Amino acid sequence: MGATAHRPCDFSDPRRYRLSNTGYEDYQRYKSDRQLNHEYKTHILREGKFIEVEWQEVVIGDICKVKEKDLFPADLILLASQHQDGNAFIETASLDGEKNLKPRNAYPETQILNTEEKLSTFMGSWQGKIPDKNTEDFHSNLLFNDTKIVYSREKNLLWRGTRLMNTKWVYGLVIYTGRNTKIMKNS
Repeated sequence: MGATAHRPCDFSDPRRYRLSNTGYEDYQRYKSDRQLNHEYKTHILREGKFIEVEWQEVVIGDICKVKEKDLFPADLILLASQHQDGNAFIETASLDGEKNLKPRNAYPETQILNTEEKLSTFMGSWQGKIPDKNTEDFHSNLLFNDTKIVYSREKNLLWRGTRLMNTKWVYGLVIYTGRNTKIMKNS
């Protein structure tokens, strides 16, 4: 019984390297996502009260309360903000590398949902498209209280991994989580 011969690693074929590199990058993204899901916490509305949960526990349809300088745990539609006009500001450095703040706006129809009491009576349905990586194109509908709100621009969206700035708090409806968020589709 002799020793078995092993072929030396051959990177002369670029496809082997690319497949190997892609697998490694996928694994690194998986590890990073898993760490974020366990490390970061957010507040979601349960039975009329906001409770703290890990990001991994956030599901589509939850209403999140995000505070200033916190990261968004999922892709959200902005329902209401601390500002009377429904404005909020986000830093999108994790998506596009830009440090300047981008304005976001709640519709007047949802800005009235600016307290826990009002949010706890919120009943409605959301209809949206299949998640994709395009951060500038967004079309969906929110139906509640015999009102249909048509969302057709990113100005109403709060993307996972972006940071709330210059706004004490916002309430948002979770529309995409995990691998279906814009940031994950773009990585």
